[in-house]
Amino acid sequence: MRRKPTCGVRIRNRWVMKELCILVGMTCLGWVGWWIGAKVGLMTAFTLSGIGSILGVYVDWRILSVAVSRTEWVGSKKWSEQ
Repeated sequence: MRRKPTCGVRIRNRWVMKELCILVGMTCLGWVGWWIGAKVGLMTAFTLSGIGSILGVYVDWRILSVAVSRTEWVGSKKWSEQ
């Protein structure tokens, strides 16, 4: 069985990339929440860190869903042209 030709660099395992991006977004926005909340108190920092982490997961999920749909569209277009 022949493999599909690919244009550019493709990531073989999308799950790993998705999890890595979500981890980075969760960490960064969680840190921002902690930094803002630490000026008020410990419980505020803890709460805002959790909210920031949830926002990080959501934002990265949205970014990745758009990026993957565009990649599949471009890839399928190129595949049909050949």
